[in-house]
Amino acid sequence: MPSISHAPESPQVPRLAAIYARVSTTDQADKGYSLPKQIDACLAYAQAQGYRVEDHRIFTDDFTGVSLNRPALQQLRALMHTGAIHALICFEQDRLSRKLAHQLMLADEAEECGVTVHFTAVPASERTPETQLFTNITGAFHEYDRLRILKRTRDGLVGRAKAGYAPGGRPPLGYRYVKHPQKGGYYEVHAKEAALVREIFALYTTDGLSIGDIARRLTVERVPTCQDRRTQEARKYGPGIWYTSAVARILSNTAYIGTIHWDKYERQTSPSNPDNKTGWRKKDSETWQAIPVPALIDEALFQAAQARKSRNLQEKPRNKKHEYLLSNGRPRCGVCGYTMAGRVSTSPRTGVFIAVAGRSTSPSCVKGISRLRRSKSRSGRPSNGSYATPR
Repeated sequence: MPSISHAPESPQVPRLAAIYARVSTTDQADKGYSLPKQIDACLAYAQAQGYRVEDHRIFTDDFTGVSLNRPALQQLRALMHTGAIHALICFEQDRLSRKLAHQLMLADEAEECGVTVHFTAVPASERTPETQLFTNITGAFHEYDRLRILKRTRDGLVGRAKAGYAPGGRPPLGYRYVKHPQKGGYYEVHAKEAALVREIFALYTTDGLSIGDIARRLTVERVPTCQDRRTQEARKYGPGIWYTSAVARILSNTAYIGTIHWDKYERQTSPSNPDNKTGWRKKDSETWQAIPVPALIDEALFQAAQARKSRNLQEKPRNKKHEYLLSNGRPRCGVCGYTMAGRVSTSPRTGVFIAVAGRSTSPSCVKGISRLRRSKSRSGRPSNGSYATPR
């Protein structure tokens, strides 16, 4: 009898899976989440379900779960669209996202790509409509839990500010931060730094030095800045480099007259990415929380410094009204039409403005320019040859 040949069995195609783990500082502190713990649990789940996970398909993020713009999550979503994996494994729903709407969107996206989403807390053998409902309820609770944590944190900070506790972080020049034995802290005067603050105010109000002159003087003397005194990080140009912005902040700081304000700014979302809060916006002064601290100077000296800063701001050339009318080639010669350079003049002899010929003045109008200048010197007003707008 002829022998019967059997076709070789095709090798079983391995089921491939990817793991996504996410952590943030709050998660690690409150719930004990850590990336190794999540990855180990997901690997054990994958082995029990018969999935193979390659090392380069383990994605981790150290990012907030509110936003979808996470580097590793974006890579994972791109991988799902290639069809290279059959399953996505996460530790819990809130690791994938802190928002229920985002969880449902990612689950729909995975389903369209033929990828099954697994959570270690809900085995695949127990997937029923009831467990799906429970998963959605759990996702909504995670979103609520996040908002509750934010509110409690905010309430705690507000309570400390109302109780008179100074905020943490780097204290202004002239103070040191001292912690209370139980909670909170307060500012204590640093005698050496306080003397420097008083010297800066005296140089500005009494000696009449400008903010730039004060910065240059302190830099020449290599006086340590506030950043030099608070951190050990090496600065680009070395210690003792004062910028005008640092001096201006000292002259405007109300802490030196006994009051600091907490909650002055709020985070502002990026116009290109609403999930990313990149900037700060000053809030209404009525919402600020005043906290008393020891004063270093008197109110009169501080107000004198503010008055001079306000006066200097008004007298800056760039802030003079209608200055733009004499820029960008707007004044033109009345004889040849060539552009002229203009500037505001405060001298009563020269009138309200001065217009001078540019480099490319036509030779044919030299006499005309001389005639305009003679007419201006006699009348004190520009003649019809100048197109500058009178004030």
